[in-house]
Amino acid sequence: MRHVLLFFFFVTISFASIAKVSTVVGEATVQRGEQKIIANVGLDIFEKDIINTSSNSKLQLIFKDNTIITLGKNSALDVNEYLYDTKTPKNSKANLNFFKGAFKAITGNIGKINKEKFKLRTKSSTIGIRGTVILANQTAIACLSGEISVTSQNRQVIVPQNQMTIIQDDGTLSKPVEYNQETLNELSNQLEPDANNSSDKNKDDNLNTANNNSKNEDSSLTNSGTSNENLDSLDNSNDSTDNDSSLISKKVEDVIEDSTNTEVETKDEAISFDLSGKALGAYVERQTSDARVNSFNYQDETDTDGTVGDFTAKREDSKISFDETLTKVSPNSENTTLSKKVEKTFTLGTPKDGGYTGHSDISDNSNPISFSYTTNSGTLSGNYKVEADNMGEVFAFYYDGDVFDISEGQGEYNELIVFGKKGSVDNEDKTKIYVYKDFASMSFKKNSSNHYTETKLDTSATGFQYYNSHLKSFTHLNKNFYASGAQEFIIGNNEKVKSYRNKYNFTYSNSSTNLNSYISASNNANLNFLGSDIQALNYSLSNSETTNTYGNSLGSSTTSGQTNGISFLQKDKIVDAKTSGTSNLKGYINADTYGTSSYDIHMRKASNNLSLDLNAQTGKITGTASVNNSEGDVDNQISMSFDGEIASDTSYYINDDIFGVMAKKGDSTYKAGNDEYDLNDNTGYLIAVPDGKIVDNEFKVFDSNDNPLTSDDDSSWGYWTAKFSDGSSSGSQFFVSPFATWVAGVETPTSVVDDVLNASSNTRYTFEGAVIGSVLNGSNGTIESIILDGSTANKVTLNFDLGAGDNALTSGVMNFSSKNTQWNMNINSSANVSNTGFSSSLSGTNITGNLEGKFYGSDSIKSVGGSFNSNLTQNPGADDSITHKAQGVFKALKK
Repeated sequence: MRHVLLFFFFVTISFASIAKVSTVVGEATVQRGEQKIIANVGLDIFEKDIINTSSNSKLQLIFKDNTIITLGKNSALDVNEYLYDTKTPKNSKANLNFFKGAFKAITGNIGKINKEKFKLRTKSSTIGIRGTVILANQTAIACLSGEISVTSQNRQVIVPQNQMTIIQDDGTLSKPVEYNQETLNELSNQLEPDANNSSDKNKDDNLNTANNNSKNEDSSLTNSGTSNENLDSLDNSNDSTDNDSSLISKKVEDVIEDSTNTEVETKDEAISFDLSGKALGAYVERQTSDARVNSFNYQDETDTDGTVGDFTAKREDSKISFDETLTKVSPNSENTTLSKKVEKTFTLGTPKDGGYTGHSDISDNSNPISFSYTTNSGTLSGNYKVEADNMGEVFAFYYDGDVFDISEGQGEYNELIVFGKKGSVDNEDKTKIYVYKDFASMSFKKNSSNHYTETKLDTSATGFQYYNSHLKSFTHLNKNFYASGAQEFIIGNNEKVKSYRNKYNFTYSNSSTNLNSYISASNNANLNFLGSDIQALNYSLSNSETTNTYGNSLGSSTTSGQTNGISFLQKDKIVDAKTSGTSNLKGYINADTYGTSSYDIHMRKASNNLSLDLNAQTGKITGTASVNNSEGDVDNQISMSFDGEIASDTSYYINDDIFGVMAKKGDSTYKAGNDEYDLNDNTGYLIAVPDGKIVDNEFKVFDSNDNPLTSDDDSSWGYWTAKFSDGSSSGSQFFVSPFATWVAGVETPTSVVDDVLNASSNTRYTFEGAVIGSVLNGSNGTIESIILDGSTANKVTLNFDLGAGDNALTSGVMNFSSKNTQWNMNINSSANVSNTGFSSSLSGTNITGNLEGKFYGSDSIKSVGGSFNSNLTQNPGADDSITHKAQGVFKALKK
């Protein structure tokens, strides 16, 4: 027999008590600090309480604002945060974490007066409400009344009434679908206790408690461990304007069955604001005749003839409209214009400062927004997909076209339109670092004949934009930064961005380097922050790329193009910026170098000759480096001077782990024999990349959402590159590979290290981290970067036994892979440990090598870092023996 226990009581304002247990079936408990309390009807609930039910129980709470929570069997609720402030309603908030099992929620007054701060959470999702009844477990969330937003993996879906979303195995959310009665019954049944396990005695005890409390509300509660007097009387100091909050005299069962009792009819204020944006599309024909006469791009910027495109957009309540005049730019300069007008009503969120939580696909497949363009080859048509933020302030309309057949070739069309409410970065906190994750970018390229060669829409979200609001310093970093190294240097502020790209293609064979091509590029971009919470970035850039080819004769070709892109804010990644202080970093730098003359030295071992000064207050970065240990008979030396400032676009500074600085021309040289070569413009720079951190006692470079991790360990690492020449187009040129690496940090004071080395007892110190660097593949003569994306092992562990006169690097491992090679090495035991650093040898199957390093940490040993080099021989002693060479740097954090 099912027992439902009813409890009548006043909901009032109290100092600490925030809710009461109104119904208990079976056995339930409340964990309050170290105290475990039996949950009886009438028990006061406080902030930070954790409520647990068993297989034979369920429990119901009524909060001060009349929010009603039903907790099902085998479930748990953490009352993480709760405040109901009737004097200042906008201070009210609730954060309830259902980290186990199933629940039902009927929102009360906080859901009406401050719904943006009423959050329900499961293990993998966050639920925002809009005056609602919710039924959910850890994988399914149903909206019975009103509307909810559900966020997981930084993506959000809006779930209207009578629909539900499913949390997939990978944490992503399904599109909302209507639930049927069978599904609803299945969810509801998870609230009900197992009948066979119910304790009749417990039910009777609870029923007696309920009856006693109904007769005498001032009596003490059995087993409660606290008093209910605060919740049973009004605080006269609060001048509440909510008269309904002073008394509730309603059966809980009635409230559960009639969810409308917690709903209030309110009239929303009209929403109307202008939106600004950028549109870009491109159609490319790849014909066997290579004519491409039908290719073109659509854009709303000024074209080569001076025709100015126009873009206007607006949100009015839930209707989005945009009207644009696009310029059709053709290879034959027969440019025309095209007008486009779109109006569409969506289900949109409410704009509010601080209300951004994520973005989602709001495409209406049953009534899509279509487009149609006319070409000489026929008609292009398709439907836009639409992405929007939860407040309905930022929008991306995009079309990712498939390649299709045309006469004598193939065609492809892509388009991206980005627009949103203009954001003001000047209104944001000037002490924060904001991180944005790429969502979509649209780009096209055309050759020197003005023929379009490529169109691409990328929604793979592999990059991150970083903005230091204190310094107004901006940069972009690819997630797979190991695959590009220092090929690109991106620097900007809150309005403009510049980038320089240097990429080399060469092969090495028979002790000789053959440079096939060198690609250099420069880009200029406009940057626009969008939304009340600057929750998105729209970037549009023009680029120019030159490819120089080498061989029997020199050749050169140029391509140009444009890009339009959008990135969304990672709100949970906003962190404090370092706003003062200077860090002096010292460490190691190495180089993979090659050239166009006989002095081509292909690999250089690292030198302990890098020094960098970082000024967090101004963003100024200076430093010097030299690499003079080379293979070969010729005396070669690279000398670098780094000098950059944010104002002059020669440095960017996000923090001590993400920064970049240009090399100073005139003070940076390459010496080969008796000849000296100068640094070329915009080709020499050093960048720092994320270095990972210890998470759950394990070193990780990325979190579960593929966001790069950094740590406060007083050390940094990254890549650098440079190009040197004698100034003539046909003279000798020397290149430092973009996969050349460095590591540096704040050296631990020798006195601090001495205290460790001279301690009375011996202690094990373990450091765990990873490596970055490159492999010279002896089979095909190419340089391959060491992989650092989690797809293959990349790990270094060093175990030191220090103190009591027995100081040694006792053991360790170094494992990593490149595209075609795998390296598994032991770090051999070594007594070469001093207050300035350490060294050891590396060994493995057919592998030999060495490493050296330093201790880093301003006041204690926090990390270690250093350089390594090793050789891997395949088929040693055989005629077809091949030797691969690896070099790079390692960095490891103290566990």
